[in-house]
Amino acid sequence: MISARPAKTIGDTQTPRRLSTMDTQQQTSGSVNGSVGNTPRKDVGDGPRTMSDHLPTTSLEPVIDGDLKVLHVLEHPTEVLCCRFSPDGAMLAVGLKDGTIKIYSPDNGSCLYSLADDDTKKSRLPCTSIQFKPSQDVDKFQHLLLATYASGFVKFWHVASGSCLKTHNENRQTLTSAFNSTLTNYITAGCDGSIRVYDLNAHEPLHKCQATESRAVMDGHRARIFAVKYHPLDAFSFISGGWDDTVQYWDHRLEHSVKKIYGPHICGDTLDIDPHRNLILTGSWRKHNSLQLWDFNSGELVQDIMYDVNPCLLYSASFVGRDKIAVGGSETNAARILDRRSYNTFASITNLRAGVFCIDHCLKPGSEIPRLAIGTLATVFVVENRPMKY
Repeated sequence: MISARPAKTIGDTQTPRRLSTMDTQQQTSGSVNGSVGNTPRKDVGDGPRTMSDHLPTTSLEPVIDGDLKVLHVLEHPTEVLCCRFSPDGAMLAVGLKDGTIKIYSPDNGSCLYSLADDDTKKSRLPCTSIQFKPSQDVDKFQHLLLATYASGFVKFWHVASGSCLKTHNENRQTLTSAFNSTLTNYITAGCDGSIRVYDLNAHEPLHKCQATESRAVMDGHRARIFAVKYHPLDAFSFISGGWDDTVQYWDHRLEHSVKKIYGPHICGDTLDIDPHRNLILTGSWRKHNSLQLWDFNSGELVQDIMYDVNPCLLYSASFVGRDKIAVGGSETNAARILDRRSYNTFASITNLRAGVFCIDHCLKPGSEIPRLAIGTLATVFVVENRPMKY
């Protein structure tokens, strides 16, 4: 049960509302096929799987509750694994299971570009993460995009021309990536438990951050890494998380991690840092203690966030500005937006046919209303979250 404000802004009604095509502007680029189920993302690129083993026999309609306005419903011919707004909010990139990246206008829902080349068409393995490079005055190109793939490719795309400017083949399943705050470096991580550090200007690999060979020391990861995040105020420091139930602290100039947190079981993009309060947010793929706050400096647990009586097994968790948290996952197949003052859910999309694999948000310049993209199966919901009123 949602312990939050009433759904008073959805279509001028006081009750939750089921979403239909009458409520939204739907963009269709193919039929919906399902193969991403309610299990951890442990077999990305390992082979085909179908949703028939996981979907209910009855049809479901998403239920929108609280302060959300659905702008667009974007449909795709295959599953969505990642999504990302550009920093200026002008574009939304969606990474698909077949390796294609679709670029949309969040304003009208139209598909602007489709990014694929011979490498991605031949492998047809998933696009696993997307990061827009924030623009600088010295940049020759605008809207550059870093993408990783389960094939091991790491690609830099120029969105407007559809050109791939640089490709690395890491010969592993590459699952996540991040830029540092000064845009001098970026990192990638994947199935082998190591993190690769790149020079952004030269687009060349520098070295690996990894654990020592001795199993007696836990100074790095021993399993797949699904999330990496640089500290917004420190160009050298980042954190990472994955299957080995640790969050590792790193200085990207050093080979081994400098500190760790035991506990979080990370299976998706569920690491974030609040630089104002110096807090780490972790989301775990488990039923209990799935959403937690940690002190960045000490690594001590600050709070277990009990946001619902039946919480999701989380694939996505992030801060939305200073006063909200967005989460999504499987089991209950829902996306929720939480008030950071009370940790109550005040907006949600529930009753989905499968888990939520990705959520991203943006705040357009001059606007106080954040937009969110929520990916589930082959669908992305683009929504606005109206400001909370106290």
